[in-house]
Amino acid sequence: RNPDLLEKLEGDLIYSNGLWFKVGIDQNGAVKFTPTKPSKKD
Repeated sequence: RNPDLLEKLEGDLIYSNGLWFKVGIDQNGAVKFTPTKPSKKD
């Protein structure tokens, strides 16, 4: 487990299988991917 890597990944968007996933960390410290649509608003 690499906390530094998790911190860098948290909040990032990953594109997979035609969907965007937002990287987050749950209460147990495990990485979770939440399906999302990137907003077009600035």
